[in-house]
Amino acid sequence: MPLPSATTWALAIAFFGGLVGGDVAVALAALGAFLHASASPRHTWRGAILCVSAWAAGTLVAALLTFAGARWGLEPGDAEPVWGMVMLSALTSSYMGAALTWARARIERQS
Repeated sequence: MPLPSATTWALAIAFFGGLVGGDVAVALAALGAFLHASASPRHTWRGAILCVSAWAAGTLVAALLTFAGARWGLEPGDAEPVWGMVMLSALTSSYMGAALTWARARIERQS
């Protein structure tokens, strides 16, 4: 079951906040939760849980990329893209997206 468009945007914003990190991450996670709650006002707790989960998923992907980059001897800001890093980020991000879709379906089934 695909995610509704407002939920998709809310989770993408929160996920991006997890990737970016820092103070911006808090603002983007809050923006994602606000967007989800605006689209679905009866289930605000679902939006908050999903947005925090998306933020955590983004943080996990960023940490994995940092770890892999250190293992491959890359410095932050290298100009040349490393295709292994591109594939790693794409695969882990898509896996986290699928996991969030599964979590949303479980939450809806239980309530």
